Amino acid sequence: MDSASPTASASTNRGGRPKDWTEPRTRRLIRLYLFTTLPLHKILELLEEDDFKPGKDAANKVKNTVLGNDPRWIRPRDDNEEKARIRGLRNSLRGRRGRQNVASQGPSGTAPGHNINQGTFSEDRSLGGTTITQSYRSSFEESHWPDSASFAHPLTTNNTYSMALDEVTSSRFIPSLIGRRNSNRQDTGLTASTDISITSALREKLSFLSLSKAKRTFKVLKRYTFPKNLESQHTFDISHGPEHLSSDGGKSRPLDATFAIPGDFLNFELFANRSRCATESLAHAAGTCWCKVDDQVGPTRKMWANTKVSGHISDQGLMLIDSFGNTVFHYLASLDGIQDLFIHLVSQAPREPRLPFGASNTAGQTFLHVLHHSWFREGSRLTELLDTLRAQNFDIFATDVYGRNFYHTLRHNRKNSARFPGQTADISRINRRDAFGLKPMDPYPARDNTYTTTHTQVTQGANTSIAPGLSRPTPKINTQAAMIEDKEIYMHVDLLKVVVKAVGVDEDFAPNPQNEDSQGRNGFHCLAEIDFGLAPATPKHNARAYPIDESRLSPPGQSKRRYDDSEEIEVPRTVSDSRRLECIRGLILAKVDANQYDINGNTPLMSFVLHSSDATKYEKEESETVLRTLVHSAGARLEARNRSGETALHLAARHGKTVALRVLLELGANPNTRNGQGLSILEVIDNLYLTTERDDKHNARFEACRAILTRTPDATKQSPNLLDEWGKK
Repeated sequence: MDSASPTASASTNRGGRPKDWTEPRTRRLIRLYLFTTLPLHKILELLEEDDFKPGKDAANKVKNTVLGNDPRWIRPRDDNEEKARIRGLRNSLRGRRGRQNVASQGPSGTAPGHNINQGTFSEDRSLGGTTITQSYRSSFEESHWPDSASFAHPLTTNNTYSMALDEVTSSRFIPSLIGRRNSNRQDTGLTASTDISITSALREKLSFLSLSKAKRTFKVLKRYTFPKNLESQHTFDISHGPEHLSSDGGKSRPLDATFAIPGDFLNFELFANRSRCATESLAHAAGTCWCKVDDQVGPTRKMWANTKVSGHISDQGLMLIDSFGNTVFHYLASLDGIQDLFIHLVSQAPREPRLPFGASNTAGQTFLHVLHHSWFREGSRLTELLDTLRAQNFDIFATDVYGRNFYHTLRHNRKNSARFPGQTADISRINRRDAFGLKPMDPYPARDNTYTTTHTQVTQGANTSIAPGLSRPTPKINTQAAMIEDKEIYMHVDLLKVVVKAVGVDEDFAPNPQNEDSQGRNGFHCLAEIDFGLAPATPKHNARAYPIDESRLSPPGQSKRRYDDSEEIEVPRTVSDSRRLECIRGLILAKVDANQYDINGNTPLMSFVLHSSDATKYEKEESETVLRTLVHSAGARLEARNRSGETALHLAARHGKTVALRVLLELGANPNTRNGQGLSILEVIDNLYLTTERDDKHNARFEACRAILTRTPDATKQSPNLLDEWGKK
């Protein structure tokens, strides 16, 4: 008790109470807690300084405040996991900065970035901007962040970060060759030479550890800390979207490969301008140009170039599948001048069940997604091909990771045509919204700034603004004292109406699975945002309180009115009684699409991730169960991407949703995906980490996400390549 909450003394020290936990102290606590297996009392001993004596109770309160309810599951389970996590820190942006500073003054005289003890480390130039937003029912509900913020990547080739002297001089351990005299404690091999500056107190605190573990602990505590002098960094920005316009409107510059997916690797025309790729361009520096793609997929392209296929259905060449899941049918569909041969093979393919005829590649593309543009010219045999496929029950409406089906490709290649071959009953499947807000059958507007041209289609950035004249009036709630405005309750009522109509619990009792609101959100999207515990004059957990109802206040001179539990909406205490899960089951029975995109480019799984919470044990369990149900029972796709190229796993990491991150990884989500700027998940976290110096809660969340992602040695790569991202698992 004395250590947890000591009494005041002449030094005025408050003894480790929460108010004494400054940002640096909290960050050190969280790093040691997440990246080492040290017991909490040993961590607190390492944090002691001057008159600051942290107590266990105060430390637990601080830890649980920033990491959520009972974060013990995030800790490393053993030394192997600890090593893997610290290796991840070593490969991070801040880890590379630390090595650069050490190398610049190393005793061996080696050049910066080439320390003899740590090998050669090339600087990663692929970092660009990213955003963080606060979501409803967020894990950060008490924080107030702007809707978006840009984060830059420092080019460190000609820029050495100036770190604090004590961090620079204490960056490495050198094993002591001469034992310390007159010492009865274990020798850790730590020295206080001129090259290493480490206080005797810290050496004493680490003496109970082995040399290797002491080194790891010291690195976590002192080296992989928050970098200084952020204002000195250079910005490295990448235009969001695949077309970088030059002075001639972009005509002289090839499109970059920002949104390249496996079907594009078969399009030899996209690689024709490799020799024209400017090495000084932003796309080349970020690794998103076609020449960089060619370097990684060259062997696959060479394999297909050497493939010869006969017209006989028994040809063994028809069994070929590349590393990205592209079949020989994908390859043949991407070629020009072989329509007769291709239709012949397609019509015969069902006779050989072993053939990968209807298979999709790792981006969800069938061969219809990669048809050569000659198939869309007048006089082609496209209609015959489609009729043949329908007769064989081929999935013509299959969608790729951006929600695009064959008709999006048709729309792009036949901009001036309104003909969409298909049945009337298929209109809802034909006119499916993709991640970029485009529906194939919608009118094709004139090109403007809301459009981004990609190598496969023109995609529209949806306009989510609402004209002032069409906005809904602010609702009023009558009370005995006054009229209280409450937009939030009205908003949740509207969301619930979408769910109810989709399930069919309305006047007609007729389910309408296609029902959506003005933002394109279907029942699943809306259900993710509903707060079932919301009621007038009843603040939700960790949120701002509603306006005070003065009618509830006690008259002057009378005692305060006793709280009545019946005035608050009862919240289920177990997940089995969750109203949200009950509604999800109803939406699944009504066959509501769990992969539909809203006009902002998010799927229901993304919405549930963004609005998940881990503030209480119940919310943690509910979030986990909901995500598993969406994937296993509703068929939500883990690798679906939004218009920024992010998967649900990207969003979980970028918003600090630790529970969602863990569940998605357990469900099989690929941690080595990259967003539309070519940034991996760990690179995004690095950028976000640079912005949280004054925000303990966000800083801790990003540290926790990095810890979860780097549990095992090869779980998540700092800079994955195309095979890591799109290769068959």
